[in-house]
Amino acid sequence: TSRAIQMAAASGTHTIRERLQQGGYTDRDHRALIDSLRETPNSLKASGPFKHGVWANPDGIPTSLAESDRYLADLPRPQAKAIVAVQDKLAKSALGRGLLERAREGGVTYGYSAMRGSIYGKYGTLNRQTVYNSAQKIPADNDEYISVMAYVSAHELTHAQQHAHMGPRFANLPMGIDNVAVRLDDRILLDRHMEAAANATSVQFAFDTMKAGDNSVWRGIAIHNADLHATRDFALTFQADKDAATDGRARRAAHDAHFIDRDYLDVYDRQRVQTYATLLTVLAAQQADGFPDPDARKITETIGSIRLSDDDIAAAAELPDGSNHLTATGANVRDSRYTVPGSLEMSGKTRFLMAIADRFRDGKTVTVETVQSVRLVQSEQDAEQMIDSLSLGDDLDDKLLISNWRKNRATGPDPAAKTPHRPTL
Repeated sequence: TSRAIQMAAASGTHTIRERLQQGGYTDRDHRALIDSLRETPNSLKASGPFKHGVWANPDGIPTSLAESDRYLADLPRPQAKAIVAVQDKLAKSALGRGLLERAREGGVTYGYSAMRGSIYGKYGTLNRQTVYNSAQKIPADNDEYISVMAYVSAHELTHAQQHAHMGPRFANLPMGIDNVAVRLDDRILLDRHMEAAANATSVQFAFDTMKAGDNSVWRGIAIHNADLHATRDFALTFQADKDAATDGRARRAAHDAHFIDRDYLDVYDRQRVQTYATLLTVLAAQQADGFPDPDARKITETIGSIRLSDDDIAAAAELPDGSNHLTATGANVRDSRYTVPGSLEMSGKTRFLMAIADRFRDGKTVTVETVQSVRLVQSEQDAEQMIDSLSLGDDLDDKLLISNWRKNRATGPDPAAKTPHRPTL
């Protein structure tokens, strides 16, 4: 069967899609997919990295429909057939078609890979791949699976849309949107809005598909308890005013619902903080060795210096048709509902790491141990006390830093409190 797909590729890859669409996606196809994922859980071929700031025709890759389907020839046929069925489900709404078309313009490919955790999929900005988790438990019902994965795809392709739309805004930065010259607190806020917008867009897709006569995606959300706050608030806003489903208000309600679950926010905040702490540790080691990597020295000169504009952040919510539920509803992207700490611990760690970034930019000495002392920070108060200790001098000994922190902590509201065990990042 793989040979048959490759032969079709030789005569024109649009035929690949047509052949995979024949007969629809049946129970038999679904059983074949389950067997295929067991035998070949990692079917995605390496690609990229692509240039930042250039979306359409990246690095000269052809973007005709036929050319953009070539990756299907490299996948096991059951997996390719499932992916095409998911895309056909997406194409049942104008929003889904817009997301697919924007992804095609950028050469986005699709495939399966075994990933840890309970995630269903992810989008990679460097390689422009939408990856579905082959290790995730697959529903036995074929239509339920395709519907759920269409919902997941709408979310992940919103990240591709964000990549396409926001890339030019960050094209002047060597690492694009991931450049660490952006302040850590702003990067966390941008992460939050990007994730909230992806949730809201996938809910909008499910609603639009239901209005078009196919309620399988909306039903799948309920079965899997996905994005319950977002779907509830979208539905309530629509019920109060039917126009809200098309003017951005219902999608804005779904967007804001993302910020209700502090634990969920904390998961994403923690990932960004961990990544930043790891980078600062590397920079400190480079500084101690006299910066053998000249790029590391350049990073220390700009790290944490850029504050994003409100327009930069609001761009996360723009869809392929140009609509934007944040700007359309006059949202203040820095409103307290969006900046609320996911946890006191992450808020404190963010504050401390930003102070470390300031020291690098000021040309001061930062040791690996100083960066790693972020593990002691459990609140903003802890962070301020640690920062006060840092300000005592550039040659501050790390043992003295921790000693001063403990001394200051002892004079706080509860002098008798012992320092609890603190997990490392």
